[in-house]
Amino acid sequence: MKKNLIALTVFCALGGMGITAAHASTYSEGASVEVSANIVNPTTVSAQFSPAADHFSPGDINNGVTIGTVTISADETPTGWWFSVPSDPITKDTTSIKVRAVEDKDDWFSVDMPKGWEFSTDNGGIMWRSASASSVSFDVKATTSTGYNLKPGKYSVVLSAGTYIS
Repeated sequence: MKKNLIALTVFCALGGMGITAAHASTYSEGASVEVSANIVNPTTVSAQFSPAADHFSPGDINNGVTIGTVTISADETPTGWWFSVPSDPITKDTTSIKVRAVEDKDDWFSVDMPKGWEFSTDNGGIMWRSASASSVSFDVKATTSTGYNLKPGKYSVVLSAGTYIS
Protein backbone atom coordinates (compact mmCIF):
# COMPACT_ATOMS: atom_id res chain seq x y z
CA MET A 1 0.00 0.00 0.00
CA LYS A 2 2.86 2.37 0.81
CA LYS A 3 4.39 1.66 -2.64
CA ASN A 4 1.12 2.49 -4.41
CA LEU A 5 0.76 5.76 -2.50
CA ILE A 6 4.28 6.88 -3.49
CA ALA A 7 3.69 5.89 -7.12
CA LEU A 8 0.40 7.80 -7.18
CA THR A 9 2.10 10.90 -5.75
CA VAL A 10 4.88 10.78 -8.36
CA PHE A 11 2.33 10.24 -11.16
CA CYS A 12 0.27 13.26 -9.98
CA ALA A 13 3.36 15.44 -9.79
CA LEU A 14 4.43 14.48 -13.32
CA GLY A 15 0.89 14.95 -14.61
CA GLY A 16 0.79 18.49 -13.23
CA MET A 17 4.01 19.35 -15.03
CA GLY A 18 2.62 18.07 -18.27
CA ILE A 19 -0.42 20.33 -17.98
CA THR A 20 1.73 23.35 -17.20
CA ALA A 21 3.99 22.69 -20.18
CA ALA A 22 1.00 22.31 -22.50
CA HIS A 23 -0.28 25.81 -21.61
CA ALA A 24 3.04 27.64 -21.98
CA SER A 25 3.06 30.54 -24.49
CA THR A 26 5.71 32.13 -26.64
CA TYR A 27 5.66 35.71 -27.85
CA SER A 28 7.06 37.21 -31.02
CA GLU A 29 9.14 40.34 -31.14
CA GLY A 30 7.03 43.50 -31.09
CA ALA A 31 6.32 45.92 -33.91
CA SER A 32 5.81 49.67 -33.56
CA VAL A 33 2.87 51.62 -34.89
CA GLU A 34 2.26 55.36 -34.54
CA VAL A 35 -1.22 56.51 -33.61
CA SER A 36 -1.81 60.20 -34.22
CA ALA A 37 -4.61 62.73 -34.49
CA ASN A 38 -4.51 66.38 -35.47
CA ILE A 39 -6.61 68.47 -33.12
CA VAL A 40 -7.67 71.94 -34.24
CA ASN A 41 -9.46 74.73 -32.49
CA PRO A 42 -11.40 77.31 -34.41
CA THR A 43 -8.85 80.02 -34.95
CA THR A 44 -11.06 82.69 -36.42
CA VAL A 45 -14.37 83.65 -34.86
CA SER A 46 -16.32 86.58 -36.23
CA ALA A 47 -19.57 88.14 -35.09
CA GLN A 48 -21.86 90.51 -36.91
CA PHE A 49 -24.99 92.44 -35.98
CA SER A 50 -27.48 93.14 -38.76
CA PRO A 51 -30.00 95.80 -37.71
CA ALA A 52 -33.63 95.26 -38.70
CA ALA A 53 -34.10 99.00 -39.38
CA ASP A 54 -32.16 102.27 -39.38
CA HIS A 55 -33.94 103.57 -36.29
CA PHE A 56 -36.64 102.70 -33.74
CA SER A 57 -39.10 104.75 -31.72
CA PRO A 58 -39.70 104.29 -27.98
CA GLY A 59 -43.06 102.79 -29.03
CA ASP A 60 -41.29 100.18 -31.17
CA ILE A 61 -39.17 99.19 -28.19
CA ASN A 62 -42.22 99.06 -25.89
CA ASN A 63 -43.93 96.73 -28.37
CA GLY A 64 -41.01 94.27 -28.35
CA VAL A 65 -39.63 94.94 -31.83
CA THR A 66 -36.81 92.78 -33.21
CA ILE A 67 -33.95 95.23 -33.50
CA GLY A 68 -31.67 92.92 -35.46
CA THR A 69 -29.88 89.60 -35.78
CA VAL A 70 -26.51 88.49 -34.39
CA THR A 71 -24.54 85.97 -36.45
CA ILE A 72 -21.42 84.26 -35.08
CA SER A 73 -19.16 82.31 -37.46
CA ALA A 74 -15.95 80.26 -37.20
CA ASP A 75 -13.49 78.74 -39.64
CA GLU A 76 -13.96 75.25 -38.09
CA THR A 77 -17.21 73.59 -37.05
CA PRO A 78 -17.37 73.54 -33.23
CA THR A 79 -19.46 71.50 -30.81
CA GLY A 80 -21.27 74.64 -29.78
CA TRP A 81 -21.26 78.35 -29.15
CA TRP A 82 -21.13 80.76 -26.21
CA PHE A 83 -21.66 84.45 -25.56
CA SER A 84 -21.33 86.72 -22.56
CA VAL A 85 -21.97 90.36 -21.68
CA PRO A 86 -18.76 91.79 -20.17
CA SER A 87 -20.46 94.97 -18.92
CA ASP A 88 -23.25 93.13 -17.09
CA PRO A 89 -22.35 89.48 -16.29
CA ILE A 90 -25.09 86.92 -16.90
CA THR A 91 -26.40 84.81 -14.01
CA LYS A 92 -28.81 81.87 -13.90
CA ASP A 93 -31.57 84.38 -13.09
CA THR A 94 -30.84 86.74 -16.01
CA THR A 95 -33.89 87.20 -18.23
CA SER A 96 -32.73 90.14 -20.35
CA ILE A 97 -29.69 92.13 -21.43
CA LYS A 98 -29.41 95.91 -20.90
CA VAL A 99 -28.72 98.04 -23.96
CA ARG A 100 -27.39 101.36 -22.65
CA ALA A 101 -27.32 104.82 -24.17
CA VAL A 102 -23.85 105.74 -25.41
CA GLU A 103 -24.12 109.32 -24.04
CA ASP A 104 -25.97 108.63 -20.76
CA LYS A 105 -25.30 105.16 -19.34
CA ASP A 106 -28.25 105.58 -16.94
CA ASP A 107 -30.65 105.48 -19.90
CA TRP A 108 -31.30 101.97 -21.21
CA PHE A 109 -33.77 99.41 -22.50
CA SER A 110 -33.65 95.62 -22.40
CA VAL A 111 -33.52 92.86 -24.97
CA ASP A 112 -34.80 89.35 -24.26
CA MET A 113 -32.37 86.48 -23.82
CA PRO A 114 -32.20 84.60 -27.13
CA LYS A 115 -34.19 81.39 -27.45
CA GLY A 116 -32.32 78.08 -27.43
CA TRP A 117 -29.43 79.29 -25.29
CA GLU A 118 -28.74 78.05 -21.75
CA PHE A 119 -26.83 79.47 -18.80
CA SER A 120 -23.57 77.61 -18.18
CA THR A 121 -23.32 76.33 -14.62
CA ASP A 122 -19.71 75.26 -15.32
CA ASN A 123 -18.57 78.57 -16.79
CA GLY A 124 -20.56 81.20 -14.95
CA GLY A 125 -21.39 84.35 -16.83
CA ILE A 126 -21.91 82.81 -20.26
CA MET A 127 -24.78 81.47 -22.29
CA TRP A 128 -24.11 78.43 -24.46
CA ARG A 129 -25.81 76.47 -27.18
CA SER A 130 -24.98 73.09 -28.69
CA ALA A 131 -24.94 73.48 -32.46
CA SER A 132 -22.49 71.68 -34.73
CA ALA A 133 -22.52 74.29 -37.45
CA SER A 134 -19.95 76.73 -38.76
CA SER A 135 -22.24 79.64 -37.85
CA VAL A 136 -25.20 80.36 -35.62
CA SER A 137 -27.65 83.28 -35.53
CA PHE A 138 -30.16 84.69 -33.10
CA ASP A 139 -32.63 87.56 -33.14
CA VAL A 140 -32.24 90.44 -30.71
CA LYS A 141 -35.72 91.40 -29.58
CA ALA A 142 -36.57 94.34 -27.31
CA THR A 143 -38.17 93.40 -24.01
CA THR A 144 -41.77 94.64 -24.03
CA SER A 145 -42.44 97.84 -22.05
CA THR A 146 -38.79 98.84 -21.53
CA GLY A 147 -38.79 101.79 -23.94
CA TYR A 148 -40.67 104.37 -21.87
CA ASN A 149 -38.88 107.70 -21.50
CA LEU A 150 -36.01 106.79 -23.83
CA LYS A 151 -34.02 109.80 -25.00
CA PRO A 152 -32.99 110.01 -28.65
CA GLY A 153 -29.50 108.71 -29.32
CA LYS A 154 -27.45 105.61 -29.92
CA TYR A 155 -27.87 102.63 -27.57
CA SER A 156 -25.51 99.68 -27.54
CA VAL A 157 -24.19 96.65 -25.71
CA VAL A 158 -21.10 94.58 -26.46
CA LEU A 159 -21.39 90.80 -26.51
CA SER A 160 -18.34 88.55 -26.43
CA ALA A 161 -18.91 85.42 -28.50
CA GLY A 162 -16.98 82.28 -29.26
CA THR A 163 -16.98 78.54 -29.78
CA TYR A 164 -16.37 75.48 -27.65
CA ILE A 165 -15.32 71.96 -28.50
CA SER A 166 -16.06 69.02 -26.24
